[in-house]
Amino acid sequence: MTPYAIKQVFIYASTIGIFYLLPIRLNNDSYLQGIIAGLMLLALAYAITTQLRKQERRFFDLVALMFVAAHVCAFVCYVLAVQEPEQFTGLATRTDALYFTIVTMSTVGFGDIHPVGQQAKLLVIAMIIFDLIFIAALGHAMSEALRHGREKRSYQAQKNHEQ
Repeated sequence: MTPYAIKQVFIYASTIGIFYLLPIRLNNDSYLQGIIAGLMLLALAYAITTQLRKQERRFFDLVALMFVAAHVCAFVCYVLAVQEPEQFTGLATRTDALYFTIVTMSTVGFGDIHPVGQQAKLLVIAMIIFDLIFIAALGHAMSEALRHGREKRSYQAQKNHEQ
Protein backbone atom coordinates (compact mmCIF):
# COMPACT_ATOMS: atom_id res chain seq x y z
CA MET A 1 0.00 0.00 0.00
CA THR A 2 1.25 3.47 -0.81
CA PRO A 3 1.64 6.08 1.93
CA TYR A 4 -1.26 8.00 0.37
CA ALA A 5 -3.54 4.92 0.53
CA ILE A 6 -2.50 4.29 4.14
CA LYS A 7 -3.38 7.92 4.96
CA GLN A 8 -6.81 7.51 3.36
CA VAL A 9 -7.53 4.27 5.25
CA PHE A 10 -6.41 5.93 8.50
CA ILE A 11 -8.72 8.91 7.90
CA TYR A 12 -11.75 6.72 7.26
CA ALA A 13 -11.08 4.23 10.07
CA SER A 14 -10.28 6.86 12.69
CA THR A 15 -13.33 8.93 11.72
CA ILE A 16 -15.67 5.96 12.18
CA GLY A 17 -13.92 4.98 15.42
CA ILE A 18 -14.13 8.46 16.92
CA PHE A 19 -17.74 8.87 15.79
CA TYR A 20 -18.96 5.68 17.45
CA LEU A 21 -16.68 5.63 20.50
CA LEU A 22 -16.52 9.26 21.68
CA PRO A 23 -18.69 9.54 24.80
CA ILE A 24 -21.75 11.76 24.71
CA ARG A 25 -22.69 11.93 28.38
CA LEU A 26 -19.79 13.17 30.44
CA ASN A 27 -21.37 13.38 33.91
CA ASN A 28 -23.80 16.00 32.60
CA ASP A 29 -20.90 18.35 31.90
CA SER A 30 -22.38 20.21 28.94
CA TYR A 31 -19.46 22.66 28.88
CA LEU A 32 -17.00 19.83 28.23
CA GLN A 33 -19.29 18.44 25.54
CA GLY A 34 -19.48 21.88 23.98
CA ILE A 35 -15.70 22.15 24.05
CA ILE A 36 -15.33 18.72 22.39
CA ALA A 37 -17.88 19.61 19.69
CA GLY A 38 -16.20 23.01 19.21
CA LEU A 39 -12.76 21.43 18.85
CA MET A 40 -14.13 18.98 16.30
CA LEU A 41 -15.67 21.82 14.31
CA LEU A 42 -12.39 23.78 14.49
CA ALA A 43 -10.48 20.73 13.24
CA LEU A 44 -12.97 20.42 10.40
CA ALA A 45 -12.62 24.13 9.56
CA TYR A 46 -8.83 23.72 9.53
CA ALA A 47 -9.08 20.72 7.18
CA ILE A 48 -11.38 22.66 4.85
CA THR A 49 -9.16 25.75 4.72
CA THR A 50 -6.09 23.56 4.15
CA GLN A 51 -7.82 21.95 1.17
CA LEU A 52 -8.90 25.31 -0.23
CA ARG A 53 -5.34 26.68 -0.02
CA LYS A 54 -3.87 23.86 -2.07
CA GLN A 55 -3.29 24.66 -5.72
CA GLU A 56 -3.96 21.12 -6.84
CA ARG A 57 -6.88 19.43 -5.17
CA ARG A 58 -7.11 15.69 -5.25
CA PHE A 59 -10.53 14.18 -5.74
CA PHE A 60 -9.96 11.57 -3.05
CA ASP A 61 -8.81 14.19 -0.55
CA LEU A 62 -12.09 16.02 -1.08
CA VAL A 63 -14.06 12.80 -0.71
CA ALA A 64 -12.18 12.06 2.54
CA LEU A 65 -12.91 15.59 3.72
CA MET A 66 -16.62 15.11 3.02
CA PHE A 67 -16.55 11.78 4.84
CA VAL A 68 -15.02 13.39 7.93
CA ALA A 69 -17.36 16.39 7.68
CA ALA A 70 -20.41 14.12 7.57
CA HIS A 71 -19.27 12.31 10.70
CA VAL A 72 -18.46 15.55 12.55
CA CYS A 73 -21.88 16.99 11.66
CA ALA A 74 -23.56 13.73 12.66
CA PHE A 75 -21.73 13.78 15.98
CA VAL A 76 -22.82 17.36 16.68
CA CYS A 77 -26.42 16.43 15.76
CA TYR A 78 -26.28 13.45 18.10
CA VAL A 79 -24.85 15.49 20.97
CA LEU A 80 -27.63 18.03 20.49
CA ALA A 81 -30.28 15.27 20.34
CA VAL A 82 -28.96 13.66 23.54
CA GLN A 83 -28.67 16.95 25.44
CA GLU A 84 -31.94 18.41 24.19
CA PRO A 85 -34.20 15.61 22.87
CA GLU A 86 -36.86 18.10 21.74
CA GLN A 87 -34.49 19.48 19.06
CA PHE A 88 -34.94 16.50 16.66
CA THR A 89 -37.74 14.09 15.87
CA GLY A 90 -36.64 10.51 15.24
CA LEU A 91 -32.95 10.90 16.10
CA ALA A 92 -32.16 8.36 18.83
CA THR A 93 -28.82 6.74 17.92
CA ARG A 94 -25.49 7.68 16.37
CA THR A 95 -26.51 5.77 13.26
CA ASP A 96 -29.74 7.82 13.11
CA ALA A 97 -27.58 10.96 13.29
CA LEU A 98 -25.27 9.74 10.52
CA TYR A 99 -28.27 8.72 8.40
CA PHE A 100 -29.88 12.13 8.93
CA THR A 101 -26.64 13.92 8.06
CA ILE A 102 -26.07 11.95 4.85
CA VAL A 103 -29.71 12.41 3.80
CA THR A 104 -29.45 16.15 4.49
CA MET A 105 -26.08 16.61 2.78
CA SER A 106 -27.21 14.66 -0.25
CA THR A 107 -30.30 16.90 -0.46
CA VAL A 108 -32.57 13.82 -0.48
CA GLY A 109 -34.44 14.79 2.70
CA PHE A 110 -36.81 11.90 3.42
CA GLY A 111 -38.35 13.73 6.39
CA ASP A 112 -38.43 10.80 8.81
CA ILE A 113 -35.81 12.52 10.97
CA HIS A 114 -36.04 16.28 11.03
CA PRO A 115 -35.05 19.28 13.14
CA VAL A 116 -37.73 20.72 15.40
CA GLY A 117 -35.90 23.14 17.70
CA GLN A 118 -34.17 26.36 16.71
CA GLN A 119 -30.66 25.08 17.51
CA ALA A 120 -31.21 21.98 15.39
CA LYS A 121 -32.56 24.06 12.51
CA LEU A 122 -29.54 26.38 12.64
CA LEU A 123 -27.23 23.36 12.64
CA VAL A 124 -29.00 21.92 9.59
CA ILE A 125 -28.80 25.28 7.80
CA ALA A 126 -25.03 25.32 8.41
CA MET A 127 -24.78 21.73 7.12
CA ILE A 128 -26.65 22.61 3.93
CA ILE A 129 -24.50 25.71 3.31
CA PHE A 130 -21.35 23.62 3.85
CA ASP A 131 -22.67 21.02 1.43
CA LEU A 132 -23.36 23.59 -1.29
CA ILE A 133 -19.85 25.01 -0.95
CA PHE A 134 -18.37 21.51 -0.92
CA ILE A 135 -20.27 20.45 -4.05
CA ALA A 136 -18.98 23.55 -5.84
CA ALA A 137 -15.40 22.80 -4.72
CA LEU A 138 -15.71 19.17 -5.78
CA GLY A 139 -17.10 20.19 -9.18
CA HIS A 140 -14.24 22.64 -9.64
CA ALA A 141 -11.66 20.01 -8.65
CA MET A 142 -13.14 17.50 -11.08
CA SER A 143 -13.21 20.00 -13.95
CA GLU A 144 -9.61 21.01 -13.23
CA ALA A 145 -8.56 17.35 -13.22
CA LEU A 146 -10.32 16.80 -16.56
CA ARG A 147 -8.75 19.95 -18.02
CA HIS A 148 -5.31 18.90 -16.79
CA GLY A 149 -5.80 15.43 -18.32
CA ARG A 150 -6.82 16.92 -21.69
CA GLU A 151 -3.84 19.27 -21.68
CA LYS A 152 -1.49 16.41 -20.86
CA ARG A 153 -2.92 14.23 -23.67
CA SER A 154 -2.75 17.15 -26.09
CA TYR A 155 0.87 17.80 -25.14
CA GLN A 156 1.73 14.11 -25.56
CA ALA A 157 -0.02 13.98 -28.96
CA GLN A 158 1.83 17.09 -30.11
CA LYS A 159 5.14 15.70 -28.86
CA ASN A 160 4.51 12.36 -30.64
CA HIS A 161 3.52 14.18 -33.83
CA GLU A 162 6.78 16.18 -33.83
CA GLN A 163 8.87 13.01 -33.64
